[in-house]
Amino acid sequence: MKLFNNLRTPALLQILQLIAEPTKFLENNAAKYGDVFTVQVMGLKSPPIVFFSHPKQLVIVLPYLHTN
Repeated sequence: MKLFNNLRTPALLQILQLIAEPTKFLENNAAKYGDVFTVQVMGLKSPPIVFFSHPKQLVIVLPYLHTN
């Protein structure tokens, strides 16, 4: 499965940034990677989590997930 704009920051740093300043983390990554981006914030070996910073992107992604 193709990941959406996967962050290049190490997973541990992503976790720490999200804990320390969640709004800033999400806003900065949305500005850098676009409306849909993938992070690893549930643990060092966790599966990637896809964040949506704009609801219009759900209209594009959800039908795709439903057919697969």
